[in-house]
Amino acid sequence: MIRRREESLLDLVVPILMIVMGVAISGVWTRDIFVGDQIDRSRGLLGAREPDGGYLLVPHWIAEYSTALLLFIGAAGLLADVR
Repeated sequence: MIRRREESLLDLVVPILMIVMGVAISGVWTRDIFVGDQIDRSRGLLGAREPDGGYLLVPHWIAEYSTALLLFIGAAGLLADVR
């Protein structure tokens, strides 16, 4: 039998921090995509590259936004478990 532990402040702090981290990750990258000077957008948004190494940034953006999305999903699951 699984015992449910009593609700604590930690049950709310962790999901809130996950949401804050998700917002921060997506906010920083959204700002950098549209107004950052460290991105070479001469080939369009999908062809954006780092100016120094010339690496394509789309795979990196997919990873960053996926991380933010999973943080939101995880926080929602933790908050749903608290109730």
